[in-house]
Amino acid sequence: IARSNDERGGAIGGGSGVKTCAAYSNEAEGFLISLGTLAGACVAAANDGDGFVATSAARLSNCFASSNGQFGSDVAGFDVSGGTHVDASAATLNQIGFRASAGSMVTRCSASGNVVNNYDLAAAPAGAIVNAVDAFATPSPYANISY
Repeated sequence: IARSNDERGGAIGGGSGVKTCAAYSNEAEGFLISLGTLAGACVAAANDGDGFVATSAARLSNCFASSNGQFGSDVAGFDVSGGTHVDASAATLNQIGFRASAGSMVTRCSASGNVVNNYDLAAAPAGAIVNAVDAFATPSPYANISY
């Protein structure tokens, strides 16, 4: 657990893997994940910056970001680039739920109650974004849910 640090909660890279970790109430982003790192079942909550910043072909799955960036409007629960893939993760009560640049992918995720936008996927490939009401009617198993 990385809690109440003056900067980010943790930096993880070099092709490593982390599981069941948490970053809470840090003054910058919760996690900086890069260089092919795998992160699973991690939580980033109440950080001043982005919950998860992931670059360079990282993979995040079953992660949760909540209440990050309450003091800025350009802050996301998940901010991913560089070929990163986010799967089966959730974002709630952030400024932006999921932000992904071209070359990264977001699939089977859910977002709710994010202040500015649930999804900001630019040109990133992603599963369809569907309303929770329509979630079970979508033909895509990779759909992302917004509610």
